[in-house]
Amino acid sequence: MKDLVDKFTDSTRSEFQRTLSITRTLITANAFISTIRISKQVKSTDGSRIDIMVPILQRGDLCVGYFCSCLLQSVDCYEYANINYPADTFESTAFTAIENKCFMTETVLKASLECWFDDSCFDVVYNYYVTRAVDNLISINPLDIHISSKFMITDTMEILMNALLLENQTVNVSYNQYYNKCSPLFCTYDIQQRFDLIFLITSIAAMYAVLSKFLRLILPMLVHLIFIAWKRFRSQDLSTHQSTSIIQNTHCNST
Repeated sequence: MKDLVDKFTDSTRSEFQRTLSITRTLITANAFISTIRISKQVKSTDGSRIDIMVPILQRGDLCVGYFCSCLLQSVDCYEYANINYPADTFESTAFTAIENKCFMTETVLKASLECWFDDSCFDVVYNYYVTRAVDNLISINPLDIHISSKFMITDTMEILMNALLLENQTVNVSYNQYYNKCSPLFCTYDIQQRFDLIFLITSIAAMYAVLSKFLRLILPMLVHLIFIAWKRFRSQDLSTHQSTSIIQNTHCNST
């Protein structure tokens, strides 16, 4: 059963990664308008003409000028996500764990959950949406960094999604529940086990011991029965031989 579950998990993971890869390729190849609008912008100057502009992103956080365009797929264009909070100030908070890339799919896949483990970072994001009166904003708490996990807080969403967002898998096999749920007329099953040399040796030794005890009990009786049958056969053969001799002698005397 565990092998079956492992095969199912591997096939599901492979199919998901294949579908995600195709989706990312299609989005990039079709060159949709990017999230940070550095691939192209469509601007209507009047009712009869539409200008398509290709802006260039210049990052000022480097010592030298860095120019990037999402039209160049070989270049990794991004800018760090930031929030201006409080709203009445120009104080900006940058989130290095979240990079605004050319397309939203890449932004999500390359982002990590570091901010959601940090109380101060989480409060900035949460209060930002509170001040903007976002509807249906639920009350949530930061993630607990002390909970053990096979994932690291720096792991990107791509790593988590490639693992199907599964922390662990537990296989609970209940043939009784399966039988009650399906309600079949009858049920047959095979138990398959791997070859075990020790099990084979112990089985042969056990069979030899049982057979040895059985023969010790049955052989004396069997020999005794054979001896009785042989004596009866000999006595019948001897009486037949004697009768034949008497008949022959009687015939000779009469002649």
